[in-house]
Parts: sequence; C-alpha cells; structure tokens
Amino acid sequence: MLFKQIPTDCITHILSFCDNNSGASIVNTCTFFSIFSKNEGFVTKITNNNINEFELIKRCIVHSKTLSVIHINGYVNPHLWVPMFKETMVFTHCSFPSKIFNRDKKYTVTKSLTITDYHRYTNKIILKIDWSIFPNLEELVLFVFDVDLTGIIECCKKLKSGKINTLKNKITIEQLIKKL
Repeated sequence: MLFKQIPTDCITHILSFCDNNSGASIVNTCTFFSIFSKNEGFVTKITNNNINEFELIKRCIVHSKTLSVIHINGYVNPHLWVPMFKETMVFTHCSFPSKIFNRDKKYTVTKSLTITDYHRYTNKIILKIDWSIFPNLEELVLFVFDVDLTGIIECCKKLKSGKINTLKNKITIEQLIKKL
C-alpha cells in the first residue's frame, strides 16, 4: 500500500497522538513523511527555548494542525506573539501589562491555561483577561500578583479545576464557584 493513498487528515490525526520525538522518528522513515511534515507539520508541543518571537510564530503556523501544547517562557505580552491559542497554553516568567484577548475575536480551543509569574513581587501587574475567549476552559492555574476575575463564571462554564494564587489570597476553582 502506498502512503500517498492515505488521506492527509488521517495521517495528521495519527501524528497528533505522538510526542515530538516519535513524530520526528516517523518523519525520518521515508521521503513521503519528510515532505508531508514540511507541509502539514508533526510537532505536538512547542516551547520557546532558544528561539526568537518570529521563529516561534513560524513554528506555530507550520505545525498548526498537530500542535496541542504551547509553552512560552520569559516574554512580555506573550499572547501578542502567539498566532493561535491551542488546547494547552502555559506561560512562565511572562509579564502581561496589557489585557489578554484574542485579536481575531474568535473563541479559542484552550482547555488548560497556566500563567506563572515568578517575578510577581516586583512586577505588581493586575492580570486582566477577556474570559469570553475561553468558553472551553476546563483547568486554570494562576500564580500572579493579582487577577481580575470579572466574568469568569459566566464565560467559562466548563471550568472544573485549578488554583489561583495571588499575593492577596489563594483559592481553588471549586471555592471560587461556591463563593460566587
């Protein structure tokens, strides 16, 4: 059987279950998969270690069909550099002086959002998020100076678990839902 007879959607779906190393192994098995990966991508997780913002954008776009996790470390306003929000978004050592919003005014597929600001004692920025762009959010972990939670319960109806740790208080999502 020739690989060319398999629909590309099926191959992309199969590659989405592989980790990056397994995907790389599959891609290196033959010319067909090598060409396929250049056109369709195979990476499921991107971390911005040792790459600049433009390389991050390029990698996100190339691997957009298989990508499910984006981990950003050390950016100011990283949401402005990410071309799309994926299923799991992790921001560490990031500063958010501007409100997190979606430029395209579209809903995101994000199910897990983690924001950890280890410099929260010096940054002292109140995190503002447009919660309406996260209707599928199931898990939220925030470790920040302070956060504006206005509209979170109305917009994030699927929210099940998580923790919010600010300098003022520590609360779990379950406690937040009971409180409101």
